Amino acid sequence: MMSKKRTQYSSEFKAKVALAAIRRDETIPQLAARYGIHLTQINSWTGPLILPMCRWRKALAIWLPSWTGIPVKC
Repeated sequence: MMSKKRTQYSSEFKAKVALAAIRRDETIPQLAARYGIHLTQINSWTGPLILPMCRWRKALAIWLPSWTGIPVKC
């Protein structure tokens, strides 16, 4: 019995999915079904993008109180 080779996704694909998750165009389960990937993959690809955004958002909120920025849960 041969084992199934793991699918390797390109950086462009990962970025496209992660940005769609951050924009909240669709829910994570909807994105997972649309792209045929598991929920945890989307979450793991989104994590490295959200942390720097949270840092910048907090810094901008201090310097520019009127700035609303990207709606990201930090």
